[in-house]
Amino acid sequence: MYDHQEENWSYEGKNGPEHWAEICEIYQNAAAFPDQSPISLGKQELGSPSEQLSFHYKSAEFTRHFAHFAVHLTPLTPENHLIFRQTRYNLTDIHYHMPSEHTLDHRYSPLEIHLVHRSAADKLLVVGVLCHLPEKPRFAEKQSQEALPREFDPAELLPNGRTGFHYRGSLTTPPTAGPVLWFVFEDIISLKQPLFDALGALKLAKNNRPLQEKNDRPITRFEAKKAGQ
Repeated sequence: MYDHQEENWSYEGKNGPEHWAEICEIYQNAAAFPDQSPISLGKQELGSPSEQLSFHYKSAEFTRHFAHFAVHLTPLTPENHLIFRQTRYNLTDIHYHMPSEHTLDHRYSPLEIHLVHRSAADKLLVVGVLCHLPEKPRFAEKQSQEALPREFDPAELLPNGRTGFHYRGSLTTPPTAGPVLWFVFEDIISLKQPLFDALGALKLAKNNRPLQEKNDRPITRFEAKKAGQ
């Protein structure tokens, strides 16, 4: 998650996460939102699925670039989307954090993918996928400055398991505004090298926000359906 003032914040030092709210009034106001992300998640919290997501993903062209401490894939068209409570949310960005931002049963994963969606009413919905790196990962030496379109199917990033955690949270980078609808799959996927290459395959400096307080907010279970299922 990101904003357009990367030079004003960082993941360490005087502009690190514990100081984001001090940087400017916009960040301070955003930090006042009580339900911040990421949070710790535990399988013992899950009951029967009470929400449904319907994914409508297919192969499409994305540009890829490095910005805001992460590699971003941006779709050229709004074809890829999901449906939640009869509202369409278009996929607008894919990026990853190393290590993960959410924890599962108190354990971090090596990488977490965020699939960012936005509705016509400008509401945000983010799908989180926890990942293991390829067995012997090959990292790109540097990020290409070219933003040439690349074809990629984001459905390849979804785990075979269909369930996960749903809660109300915030953006995980400045401004840490909310509300954001979060859906984090409980299954951890193992990235294959070609898929990791498609994401950018950069060994990023630590770019995960520390865990935030849950504040007794409800965490429910969701079930995902892919188009055609």
